[in-house]
Amino acid sequence: MFKTNISRLVVKYGLWSVVALLSAFHSTGASVNEDPVYKEAIAKFEQNEWQAAHRLFKQLQESYPDNPIILNNLAVVAVQLNQPELAVKILEHAILSHPTLSVSYKNLQSLYNYQAAQEYKKALSLDSLKLTAPKLNLIGTAQTDSGDKTAAELVLSQETIEKPLVEEAQPTPSGHDKEQLAASLKQWAEAWSRQDLNAYFNSYIKDYRPRSGTAHERWRKLREDRIVNPQFINIRISDLSIDKQDADNAVLIFKQHYQSNLLKSTVTKELTFYRTEAGWKIKSERVVNPS
Repeated sequence: MFKTNISRLVVKYGLWSVVALLSAFHSTGASVNEDPVYKEAIAKFEQNEWQAAHRLFKQLQESYPDNPIILNNLAVVAVQLNQPELAVKILEHAILSHPTLSVSYKNLQSLYNYQAAQEYKKALSLDSLKLTAPKLNLIGTAQTDSGDKTAAELVLSQETIEKPLVEEAQPTPSGHDKEQLAASLKQWAEAWSRQDLNAYFNSYIKDYRPRSGTAHERWRKLREDRIVNPQFINIRISDLSIDKQDADNAVLIFKQHYQSNLLKSTVTKELTFYRTEAGWKIKSERVVNPS
C-alpha cells in the first residue's frame, strides 16, 4: 500500500464505482495544495461546477506543467464532462511523466476496463443492459477515510423482463427435434469459442438482423471485430430448456457462461431457432436477465 500526505477526495459521479489508491508526491502536492487557484478548483468541483473546475485546472496546468495532481484532476473533470477518451489521453500523459503515480494508473485502468466492457457487452448481444462504470479518484483537499477498496467492478444490470400471467400451451418438441436443436446450439457455441467466423455466422438465418434493427452487414462486421479481437473465448452452456412453438420454430433458453481475456459473464439467453432446409438456424436472440 502507498502512504501519502496528500488528502483524498472520492469523486461520486453517476454510475462510477471504483476507489483507487493515492501515490506519494509530497513536495509537489504541497505546493499545489497551497495555491489558492487549486483550492478554488476543488471547491468548484465539489459544487458540481464542472466547466469552472476544468477552466481552473487548465489554468493551474500552465503554472505546474506535467504536475501529476493537476493532470489526474483534469482527467476526472473530463469524465464529468462526458469526455472519457480525453480522460484516457490525460492519464496516459500523467503516467508517462510520472510512472509511479498510483492514482492516475488506477484511474486509467478503470477507464480501460469500462471501455472494454462497453465493447464486449455488444459482443454478447447485451444491447439492453446498462453498464455501471467505475468511480475515479480526485486528488484533492477533502480527506476521506474509505479504507482499501477493490479495483473496478463492472456490473451488468437490466430491468426485469415481464412474462405474461397466462401462457398458451405450446407443442412439445419430438425427441429427434430436441436432439437437432441441442446440436445446433452446441455448434453455435463451439464456433464462437473457436472464433470460427464462417461456422458462427452459418448458425444464423440468411440476412439475420438483431433485435436492435442493425443492418445485417453492419451486424456481421461488429460481430467479426468482437469475436476475433480477444486472445481466447470460451462459451459454456448449461440449464438448457427447449420449447417448440410450431413445426418450424423453437425457443431455447439457457445459461450462457462467457469467458475471455477481457470479460467474464454469465447471462440467461433466449434463442429462437427456425427450421430451414439446411437445419435449425437462429432467427432471434436476446438476453433474458444477467446472473
